Amino acid sequence: MDGEYKIDYNAKEIVFIDRESSFEDVLRCQKDSGKQLTYTEDKEFIACCTRDQNLLGSEDTAFDCCYPDQHLTGSHKTGYRCCLKGQIYDGTCHDPIPNCIEGKILMNGKCVCPSTMVETHDGHCRPLYSPVKCEPDVYEGRCYILRMDNGLLLGQDKNGYYSASVDSYAHSFGKFRFCKTMVCDGKSAINPDEEIHILDMHGQYKNGEIGAFWIDKGVRGDPLGTTSSSNNAGSFSITKWELGKHCMSGFKQGLVSKASLLAFVSSSSQACLPLTLVEVPCDIHDPTNNCRWTKNPDRAAEKLYAPFVSQFGN
Repeated sequence: MDGEYKIDYNAKEIVFIDRESSFEDVLRCQKDSGKQLTYTEDKEFIACCTRDQNLLGSEDTAFDCCYPDQHLTGSHKTGYRCCLKGQIYDGTCHDPIPNCIEGKILMNGKCVCPSTMVETHDGHCRPLYSPVKCEPDVYEGRCYILRMDNGLLLGQDKNGYYSASVDSYAHSFGKFRFCKTMVCDGKSAINPDEEIHILDMHGQYKNGEIGAFWIDKGVRGDPLGTTSSSNNAGSFSITKWELGKHCMSGFKQGLVSKASLLAFVSSSSQACLPLTLVEVPCDIHDPTNNCRWTKNPDRAAEKLYAPFVSQFGN
């Protein structure tokens, strides 16, 4: 701006001063427009924007009034528009199209594995059926209790967090169902490189709500609790460990016990918790439970129930 002027930031106006005149010229937005004089961050350019907008842009691009959750994006070819932060503009505002790694396909704006493949823990795709000939012994859709290395059962404490402790008023052991999908209607074996989600069939101990709840994904290393939302369900994986035992981890994070409470850690995806899986009925009132095991004179009484082996097939 040329000439002598004074900027009144409080009144949102610029007063031009002519020493040879008794009049002043005032630059401001029309009072009934709902807008006010707004400056760029460097105070070099102005425009009339609403109170909750910022003036963005430069001499090399364009200027526009954008809301706090927007940025000015585009090109000389397509023009410039205010779009949500993270989006791009090429005639319309939209999320950037990701470049999918080899093996993945673009579907609904996301890179996913084809229907004949599954995603591994490192983000790649492999055939749906494992080429490894050794069979896993954990199956989706079945229910298990988890006995930790200290001999105690995994369950919820009185605050709704998962830990291994003596079953009491302050701790209720869980009965867990492993699921590859949120529908949880599959019956296939679970491989160590497959993502699973875990339902606690005993419900929420803290609130006394019945029905299955997902073990959640925690936040920033917080202890794991429960959630009814599949979007907040944690991602796990499980592998055979030493003879007769398994080790459970996060699918892309490690799983540890912090002060006896379960929590994910991002520092090591190899961190896992050793445990013993014992398969139990998902429905304790199902008459077919009578077929689960029979007496065997060659086995001790405490061995009557054989974990890892189901009489119901896959």
